[in-house]
Amino acid sequence: MTAASPRPPGVLPACLTRPATPVTAYNEAVPVTLPAFQATPQSVQDVQEVVAFCRARGLRLSPCATGHDFEGRSLSGDVILHLSAFRAVKYDPRTTRVTIGGGAVVYDINQVLHAHGRAISTGTNQDVGITGLTLGGGAAYTSRQHGLTCDALLAADLVTFTGEHLHVTDDSHPDLMRLLRGAGGGHFGVVTALTFRTYPITPVLTFHAHWPLDGAAPPIDLLEERLISAPDSLSMRVGANVTSPDRARQLTLSGQCFSGAATVDRHFGALRRHAYWTEQTLPYAEAMAGARHQTAGGAFKIKSRHAFTPVGGGLNALLDHLLTWTPTTNPDGAGFGLFAWGGAVRHFPPQQSCVPGRQSEYLASFDTAWTARDTPALTDGQLRWVHDLDALAGTLLSSCAYVNFPDSDDQAFQARHQQPFLADLQAWRARLDPDGLGRQVSLAPSWPPAPSPPTGRQP
Repeated sequence: MTAASPRPPGVLPACLTRPATPVTAYNEAVPVTLPAFQATPQSVQDVQEVVAFCRARGLRLSPCATGHDFEGRSLSGDVILHLSAFRAVKYDPRTTRVTIGGGAVVYDINQVLHAHGRAISTGTNQDVGITGLTLGGGAAYTSRQHGLTCDALLAADLVTFTGEHLHVTDDSHPDLMRLLRGAGGGHFGVVTALTFRTYPITPVLTFHAHWPLDGAAPPIDLLEERLISAPDSLSMRVGANVTSPDRARQLTLSGQCFSGAATVDRHFGALRRHAYWTEQTLPYAEAMAGARHQTAGGAFKIKSRHAFTPVGGGLNALLDHLLTWTPTTNPDGAGFGLFAWGGAVRHFPPQQSCVPGRQSEYLASFDTAWTARDTPALTDGQLRWVHDLDALAGTLLSSCAYVNFPDSDDQAFQARHQQPFLADLQAWRARLDPDGLGRQVSLAPSWPPAPSPPTGRQP
């Protein structure tokens, strides 16, 4: 542990500037912001100086790696601290561990690790930041075989909101380490580095199938059963989406298998030989790149719920709701997805993490998308539509959601999901952020509409 920088706290750090242009988020539903300051620290000492400056001035601070947070929480402070200089990825072949800068993205990590024949579970987007992904859990097609991203976390370097520099491990700070595995980001300070265990890469069989939602499509409850009963080496996503002015609906199935075509054939049987089915065995790196979530961008709204028991035919009510969707100018359309959990996700010691829904069968997400070309009335209609879809799902699924899919409609989202470990979280926040320096507030629109929170002091 090291103390805060000796620089006088009222002196403007060299890495701090007043932004000339607004800051934009990955999700265009989040309004652009103009914070009082932006910080681009080059070292841990720079981060400590920014923290000291904010404490002296009474400014709220938001660490930001890539801005992928769907609700724009990392852009909600008076000062936005960008971690773009912290992108180093260092692999140790002796220990097979990797240490990654707090601002690194999945692409950075894969480029280094794949050259050594190693990997960690890193989601389905090459552009997402590793820190936010990890602190919120981190789910991927690889998770049933290798666990969540946070399950591989061995250590974290953290500049707290008091200016301390901590090296956090299960031995040094077991309670804090537990919170860093899944409780979400921005609670305690700025994560400057993360260390993970890695696993060896192998070829991966990838598959994809799609069916128009007509008589040719398999029953969705059959796909749900296949998703739940799969062996640990087989992971998948079942999707249902609606697009285009005529509200064309289709079912999709995509996944990865680490034990070959025989496993896929045994599990899917006749479905695998359907005309709409494609598959190929790829090197690990190509398989992960091919699993990248495809999106047209623009604005979107996402909600989620875990399923702890099968829903079966009740899922047809969600399919019917797709017919009530009003088309937008965003070709992504709307829909829902069922992501397999189970497997290695359940094997990690629950007392060492704070991941809601770890024992669930799958995670369901609900979304819709639009663009700036759509009218305010249409945008409001999209927010209400996905709100109603989620409410319908609430009669079938649990209230437990994925921390990395936060929900600005639910004012109690954080408290509800942090309840099992809320006392520990509050105790550590009181110690590491006694002045309430950190700010992680949703900037995304909600339904019913809520007053917009402050987006930062104006220069």
